[in-house]
Amino acid sequence: METNIQNQKIAIITGGSRGIGRSIAMNAAKRGIAVILTYNNNPEQGAAVAEEINKNGEKLLL
Repeated sequence: METNIQNQKIAIITGGSRGIGRSIAMNAAKRGIAVILTYNNNPEQGAAVAEEINKNGEKLLL
């Protein structure tokens, strides 16, 4: 993953706690893109996705 903040790619993923949004967030993180994750009404699922991204060593921005 790039460490130069000026070259860091960032993706804002809405609905990232499940379904397509979760899949996009996970794949973006695996590609070295920092992820900003949002969700509407399920904080447990949102936290689980965030934990999985962080556990795999990818970058999640909260």
